[in-house]
Amino acid sequence: VYSSAYLSIIAMAKVLIVQYILSLPPSPAPIVGGLVTFAIYANDRLVDTNTDAASNPGRTAFVNRHRDALYVLAAIAYGLGTAIAALGGPLAFAMVLFPGAAWVMYGMEWVPTPEAPFQRVKEVLVVNSLLVAAAWSLVV
Repeated sequence: VYSSAYLSIIAMAKVLIVQYILSLPPSPAPIVGGLVTFAIYANDRLVDTNTDAASNPGRTAFVNRHRDALYVLAAIAYGLGTAIAALGGPLAFAMVLFPGAAWVMYGMEWVPTPEAPFQRVKEVLVVNSLLVAAAWSLVV
C-alpha cells in the first residue's frame, strides 16, 4: 500500500479496460502504464517525506525505511517503461515522457525565488489537479 504498487495495478486495469472498450489489439501498454505510474508515485513519496510525515506517518516511516530500494525500483520501472514505449514509436515514447515531465514540474521545487507564494506546482490549487489529471489521462 505504501509503495504505490496498488496504483500501478489500477493504471494497468484502466489501460486494459480502454483497450477492451476500443477493441484495440493486445499490446504492452498496460505494462508500460503500470511501470510509469509506479515510478512516478514512488518518486513522489520519496520527495515528500517531510510534508507527508504529519498527514501519513505510516507511509513516511515505510518510505524512509525502504528509501534506497524504492529509489532503485522506481528508476528501473521508469527506464523499462520508457524503453518498452520507445519500441512503439515516437508518439508512444512521448506519451510516456509527459507524465515524468509533469511529475518533475509538479513535485520538484523549481521556483527560484523564496518570496514567491509557492515553490512547486503541487502547492498551486487547481493547477496541481489539472496537471495530475492530464498525466493520468495521457497514460491511459
